Amino acid sequence: MIARISDSLKSHVRLHMLFLDNNNITEKGSASLAECLKNKQDLRVFNIDYNRIGAAGAATLALQLKNNYGLSKFYCDANDIGEAGCEKLAQCMEMMDSLKKVCLENNNIGDKGAIAVAKALEDNDTLLSLHLENNNISRTGAYTLGEMISNKYKLSKLNLNHNPLGDEGFSRIAKGMQDIETLRIITLAGTQLGPDSMPLLSKALVNKRFLTKLVLDNNNIGQKGAQVLAEGIRSNETLTNLHLANCQLGEEGTFEVASILGNKKNLLVLDLTNNKTGVSGCLAVCKAIQQHTTLRELFLSNNMIGPDGAKAVAKVLENTKYITELWMNSNGIFPDGAAALGKALQDKKCLETLCLKRNDIGTIGCNELINVLQNSKTVRVLDMSGNNISDAGVKIITDALLNKKQ
Repeated sequence: MIARISDSLKSHVRLHMLFLDNNNITEKGSASLAECLKNKQDLRVFNIDYNRIGAAGAATLALQLKNNYGLSKFYCDANDIGEAGCEKLAQCMEMMDSLKKVCLENNNIGDKGAIAVAKALEDNDTLLSLHLENNNISRTGAYTLGEMISNKYKLSKLNLNHNPLGDEGFSRIAKGMQDIETLRIITLAGTQLGPDSMPLLSKALVNKRFLTKLVLDNNNIGQKGAQVLAEGIRSNETLTNLHLANCQLGEEGTFEVASILGNKKNLLVLDLTNNKTGVSGCLAVCKAIQQHTTLRELFLSNNMIGPDGAKAVAKVLENTKYITELWMNSNGIFPDGAAALGKALQDKKCLETLCLKRNDIGTIGCNELINVLQNSKTVRVLDMSGNNISDAGVKIITDALLNKKQ
């Protein structure tokens, strides 16, 4: 089929956008595509995400793409191109003066691939978005990427999630980001950062006036790291998404995070999952965001906040008009906590996801949530697993759903 599509496109000289993602295209299909791309010098967007072109297919495409000088967005996520395929694609990227977005996530390009990409983009002055998530890039690749990033004064999105950068590798990335004032989205989840990385990150974040999203999930930041990080984003007033799940903050680290949330009036998403915030940490966070009416998604699972923490969350929810997701699994909120949440959520017209798994709310707590189920027209996901609600609780839920307002 891809061969027939390619043949039909050969005559379309002025093709501007080509989307072929999720099509099970292999090396064979890549060869057909390469023929089609020979004279497509007006092509601006090419998306071949989530196929199986491999290194050989990438090399075949690269031979023709090098003539597409005007290409501005190139998507090649999850194609198993490896370092060899990446090096071939990098050679053609070097020719593309207008390249604004590069997506090569989930390709295992390694350090050699990262170095090839960095060198290819070294003289590019149009790059806005670079996505290299989950590519086994470590210290060596990070050094060259950091050097390249340092002169990308228009860069707005940088995604290096799930690469083993470590503190040493990240130090060069942080230095590269330091003078880039245009960065809006920085995602560094699972990059093996520790407290020692936070001073450099904090310094890099100080001048990010337009930063809206910061993702640091699954890094060992700890209390000391949180204190330093907080200083870097304290003056920022544009942050909408803050993700610090599984960062080993503890109560003290949570206090540091809470201390900078007061002026984040546009906060939409806050994720503090699995940080052992405890009751006191939860209370501090809730006090800081209590007047944030814009909050859409709140993730506080696995933090031992108890009924008192749930009551504090309820007060936050009373002021939010548009909460869509609430995740509070494994917090031991018991029936009292469920009652407070039920009251706060009963008139929330936008709630889509409610997760209260493993909270020992029992039948009594289940009953306290009945109005949420009956009044909401939008709830799509309800997770009450592991709450010992018994047959009586099931009847409460089924009756509520049967009597649900349409």
